[in-house]
Amino acid sequence: MPDTLQPASIDNDLIVFSNESETNNQQIINNWKVLIVDDEKDIHHVTEIALNDFQFEGKGLAFLSAYSGLEAREIINANPDIAVILLDIVMEQDDEGLQIVKYIRETLKNKFVRIVLRTGQPGHSPEKDVILNYDINEYKEKNELTTQKLFTSIVSSLRSYRDIIRLDSLNSNLEGMIKSRTAELESINKELQDFAYIISHDLKAPLRAIDSLANWILADYGDKFDDDGKEQMNMLMSRVKRMRDLIDGVLQYSRVGRMREEKSDMDINKVIKETIDMLSPPDHIKIEISANFPVIKFEPTRIAQVFQNLIGNAIKYMDKPEGKVVLTYSIENGYCKFGIIDNGPGIPEKDFERIFQIFQTLNARDKFESTGVGLSLVKKIVEMYGGKAWVESTVGIGSSFYFKLPEELIFKGSALDPQGI
Repeated sequence: MPDTLQPASIDNDLIVFSNESETNNQQIINNWKVLIVDDEKDIHHVTEIALNDFQFEGKGLAFLSAYSGLEAREIINANPDIAVILLDIVMEQDDEGLQIVKYIRETLKNKFVRIVLRTGQPGHSPEKDVILNYDINEYKEKNELTTQKLFTSIVSSLRSYRDIIRLDSLNSNLEGMIKSRTAELESINKELQDFAYIISHDLKAPLRAIDSLANWILADYGDKFDDDGKEQMNMLMSRVKRMRDLIDGVLQYSRVGRMREEKSDMDINKVIKETIDMLSPPDHIKIEISANFPVIKFEPTRIAQVFQNLIGNAIKYMDKPEGKVVLTYSIENGYCKFGIIDNGPGIPEKDFERIFQIFQTLNARDKFESTGVGLSLVKKIVEMYGGKAWVESTVGIGSSFYFKLPEELIFKGSALDPQGI
């Protein structure tokens, strides 16, 4: 009879053992893991008794025990989610605990676990030296760790561990969002590049054909048109030119920030002179340069575009018989400030922001040929370099267009002295 019961008894024992193991594992999973590292068994026993009923945020403590530095390393390796380590300093070696700290922080790169050093021999490792040289969270002498102080230390450590874990999770989510957003932006940028290619090739080609055909018709049959017919043909060619200019403007705008040139030391005096020569202002408009401009580190094409658009606008919209455009420069609050000031028609204050938006113009295009891209291009270039562009104006008196760039863009090797201007 006993022979037949023995296997059943063994089976029952195995079942009980398995259930206890599963229960212990579940307790470890559901609670905060605390590793006690100390070569004195009594320290383990007393610590567990003192924290027996401990609860923090609805979770208790699951204790792990190591009695040597080697055993501690093995447990830490196997349990990367340990929340707190109560770590003795003197074990196999006088600084065994400190070597474990370095192993955790430097070898395992574990920045999460909170480390509370406990020592019964503070003279071996003075607190000030340890705090300064090792990444620990608390330093305690064993004889000062009453039940209340131990409770306080564990709560403080767990609260810190929880916050670090949450922050790391938020950072990971943020990094994922940034990567996703970056990939999305790269895809959009690729689409914009493709779109720009289509504009450049597929749209400009038929425009060139229309322009050529209109010119041929006007050349071959111009004498057969009456004045109204000639006006219509000229209007057609004007519209083709406007469309071509608009396409060029969109391409310029799309390239800013996407296609970068190597920065050069640009003498702004030379840039302004070349811009004025290219624009060839009429005799009734005088351009006055009131300052000696600096040499700045900038993309050659971009800085030329800024001055061409601002000076060109001042010339284009001048409505006075004696026009005047003044170019200014100064250093203000860490920025190089440039001004293009005219005595033209002025701009209503309600339109100050709108004129810097792409495709926005204040005048009928039949009166002034404009794509509405120039000022938006200026704004985009200036902001790309950490600057700002704006306008100050009074209707009937004139407009002052300003843009400022960080002072560090000034070429330090230049013989020019902006401060003395």
